[in-house]
Amino acid sequence: MNSKELMEKLTSKELFPIRVEGDADKEESEGLSFIGDFDEFLEAAKTLNTRVVFIVTRILQDSDFMYEVEGPSFNEDNSFNDDDEEDFDYKNEDEEPKEIYLPTIVPSISEYKNYIGKECVFKLWLRSESCILDFYIYESWWNNFEELREKAIEKIEEDEYKIMQRVEESRKKLEEERRVRGKELVSKLRKLINDKDFVRLPTQLAMRSYALDKIPELAELEPSKLTSEIQDLNGRIIAKGYRRR
Repeated sequence: MNSKELMEKLTSKELFPIRVEGDADKEESEGLSFIGDFDEFLEAAKTLNTRVVFIVTRILQDSDFMYEVEGPSFNEDNSFNDDDEEDFDYKNEDEEPKEIYLPTIVPSISEYKNYIGKECVFKLWLRSESCILDFYIYESWWNNFEELREKAIEKIEEDEYKIMQRVEESRKKLEEERRVRGKELVSKLRKLINDKDFVRLPTQLAMRSYALDKIPELAELEPSKLTSEIQDLNGRIIAKGYRRR
């Protein structure tokens, strides 16, 4: 069926079809979904005492063969780039969405490219004083296309879930490694209280500089953490009177 044939059918039933722009997606509709076939829908129009039937048409487009995802980096073959895993932040708002060509996931979907530009869904609706009543007509090939498209998207989302799991595992592993490394560095820093040259330094700035020269890897610590530890060491040095010796 096409728009012309549909309008001729409606006109033959003494109804007045009006084509309008809008969304033919059933999930986005605010009206009531009619339960029944096409002829029963036409009878409902008479019952609701309306002769006007609004029509929205959906056309298959190139974009229907693409799926947009946010987050992970994909190679040209749409596989995940393992090299990016450690630095990957799945919820990075600055990351540009990636488009995946669905035929690379489910090759058989490419057979439907011959239908690009053709009408695939017709949304009809009636407006009365009491309600808005919707009725949908789907081309049979569109139903098959939708099944394949959903299958491809499910595969992509399954892969994304696996990627997120790997990223989360990597994040936890990296955090643990940093925690252990930080503990080791703090331990080295605190041992400077036994360094006679270190304890005689007059200022915390001098102590910080000496510590970094003595243990260069202390630069790996967060600046605030290093400052806090130097302050604690300074307090212990004063309390024990090391500078008076």
